[in-house]
Amino acid sequence: VPRVDLELAPRIFATVHEAIRQGLVRSSHDLSEGGLATAVSEMAFAGGLGVSLDLKSLAMSSGLSDDAVLLFSESNSRFVLEVPATAQAAVESLCRLANVPVVKLGEIASTDRVQIRGAAGTLVIDSALDELKQCWKQPLAWR
Repeated sequence: VPRVDLELAPRIFATVHEAIRQGLVRSSHDLSEGGLATAVSEMAFAGGLGVSLDLKSLAMSSGLSDDAVLLFSESNSRFVLEVPATAQAAVESLCRLANVPVVKLGEIASTDRVQIRGAAGTLVIDSALDELKQCWKQPLAWR
């Protein structure tokens, strides 16, 4: 079970806040409910755009190689930030200055799909936004 690093967490929150305050972030989502796969999918639903991710750099930086852990770990004080390419260096600089970990995960795609390559480089998720959204909404689809 992930544990919050009580020394790192305040720096993460302050850094994310500063990036947002500076207008460097288009959107953000925490990873506390459903983990990375859920957060990225929800962001894709909201924007109506696909996404292409590669977890290799996340696996290397975290020391974790299990795709299920990387995708579904519900971790407080972790965020996904959608950042324009022109702001990437500035966000990375803010993170380095605050000694906050940062990893580029992927890019928005021109397709209607969520595609995620796992730690070993194999495609572990390749689903249409509509299909994922239906699954996401299913528990709330009362009749």
